[in-house]
Amino acid sequence: MTVSLDIEEMLEDAYIAILEANTYVVANSIPVRRWRDADNDKVYPVIVVHADNVSTDPAFGNIFLATPALVTVSAMTLKRVDTDSADINTLRNEIRGTLSSSTIVDDLNAEVSGLNIYDNGVFWGSASSDEDTNTIRRRDVQQEVTATVVDVP
Repeated sequence: MTVSLDIEEMLEDAYIAILEANTYVVANSIPVRRWRDADNDKVYPVIVVHADNVSTDPAFGNIFLATPALVTVSAMTLKRVDTDSADINTLRNEIRGTLSSSTIVDDLNAEVSGLNIYDNGVFWGSASSDEDTNTIRRRDVQQEVTATVVDVP
């Protein structure tokens, strides 16, 4: 029997669980959402997680990710509330601190079933961006994740 895995969703859920445990996020009741669910809430501040670029390598029976998954974590605040960018910068620093943990691979592997993230398999992505619209401040950080698909019972 073939099991279809939504690797992007699995990674997003793992990142969400780790970020939801951050002391600052908990103390300030900041929701952490999957990117495809975030537009339904329109709550700010918010952290949004998006995994993409995932493809498996059929030459190896679809057990290896052909390319590292790219996980983008976005912090967003309302510009009219966060007038001096202090909130968005604090939130981005909390995200970076959490994702820079020396135990990030172990933490992700503890949260995800069906993948094995390699030791040293999490790297900072090549892009980080600051984007402000008329109403929203957004700061993105990216990580690349290398993993193998494992048997799912």
